[in-house]
Amino acid sequence: CALPIYSGLEFAMTQLNLVVVGPLSNPKTHELTNAIWGRSLPNRFLTVVSPDDTFPAGHPMQGKGMQNGQPTAYVVQRGQVSSPITNPVTLSQMLQLPQRPAGSGQPQ
Repeated sequence: CALPIYSGLEFAMTQLNLVVVGPLSNPKTHELTNAIWGRSLPNRFLTVVSPDDTFPAGHPMQGKGMQNGQPTAYVVQRGQVSSPITNPVTLSQMLQLPQRPAGSGQPQ
């Protein structure tokens, strides 16, 4: 079965970028990534970033980092960045919510 020609665009529009900012040596960083891996998310793209790394100008994650010294996750979809999430249970619950259609605003 051949894939439709628009599949690349469709993937780009529905891709779920998950960013965890935290040191790899911190168990809370692993708790956040485990919450992500524990969900079936076909269009998931996970990036784990050191707290010392910065994002380039114009990137949706520019200026985002750990909150209150805790590893922090962000959900980035269609250029919109979620509020910071430091609790793996909250992150897991958020990821089970249906994805919002384009133009409906930020995930909660």
